[in-house]
Order: sequence, then C-alpha cells, then structure tokens
Amino acid sequence: MRHLKDDLTASLIVMAVLGAVTAVMLLLQAHQVVHSFDLVRDTNAIAGQPPWFGAISNLGILLWAVAAAWYWFAYVATCRP
Repeated sequence: MRHLKDDLTASLIVMAVLGAVTAVMLLLQAHQVVHSFDLVRDTNAIAGQPPWFGAISNLGILLWAVAAAWYWFAYVATCRP
C-alpha cells in the first residue's frame, strides 16, 4: 500500500515539471522564438505535405493501437490460471 507522502512527492514532481514546461513555453512565446500555435498544428500542414500523408500517419497510429490490444488480449488469455 502506498503512503500519502509518496503520492504527495510524486504529485509535486509532476507539477514542478509541468510548471517548468509552461514557463519555458511562455518565455519562448514572449520573445517570439516559437509561437505556441506552431506546436499544436498539424506537422504535415506546416511542411506543406499532401493531405494523404496525414492519413498514412493516422493509419500507423491505429495499427499500433491494434497491436497493443492484441498483445494485452494474448497476455490475458495465456497468463490466467
């Protein structure tokens, strides 16, 4: 059983990392080095690639998801007593 102190320490570490990332983002945006909109846009659109490149990327993501589900199904099916 985990202790409350361990949970609090882990939460504080995660919050510190997220705070640091947010601070760096705001600093970079203030100096216009990187605009935050560029970090959430479609990379294929930024690169000027044709739309079907994104379809291939999404197909790859779906294949990874299917492979992960297949793995977990096989694990549950073979490791149950």
